[in-house]
Amino acid sequence: MPDGTRWTLALAKAPTTGASAVTAAQDRLAPGIQASRTMAQNDLARVLKIADVFREVGAALDVPPALIAAVSSRESRCGGGGILDQKGFGDHGHAFGIMQVDARFHTPAGVEKGPTCREHVEQAARILLDSRNQIAAKHPDWEDEFVLKGSVAAYNCGVKNIQTKLGIDKGTTGDDYGSDVIARAQFYSEKL
Repeated sequence: MPDGTRWTLALAKAPTTGASAVTAAQDRLAPGIQASRTMAQNDLARVLKIADVFREVGAALDVPPALIAAVSSRESRCGGGGILDQKGFGDHGHAFGIMQVDARFHTPAGVEKGPTCREHVEQAARILLDSRNQIAAKHPDWEDEFVLKGSVAAYNCGVKNIQTKLGIDKGTTGDDYGSDVIARAQFYSEKL
């Protein structure tokens, strides 16, 4: 562990099954943890270009930088693969930046600076942090690793949809959002 913080330790312990068949098919891979790790590896060069932003924001908000990087990998391949338009929007123009902050629910920060700017990454990490706080309050008996995984799934589908430990990913994109992001983050924790 680079810093041994509570949430970095939780990330290391978080259970994951990795990418579903739907998600793994993006890179023509078999489903599972190795698929998530391979997709994270495929995005690593783009992640490393803005690693300082992930580290700074993560340190400021007590969110593991590897988790922030993993969300950017899952949401937009960290800006690669033609997912974002020239202005940094994806999801048919509904979401901005490498972490795809949904303009239907938030006013995207940093639009004028670009999809990898600190303002965008910080806004998205604050959404993750808010989800973490809400999941912890909603499920006070959950261990940190499930709170963290639940907060990642909630980033995709909303806190209200996170009901049980076994069903954390039910209803997320690909029914694997938390597991896939956690597996990618565990890979990035070795690199950042």
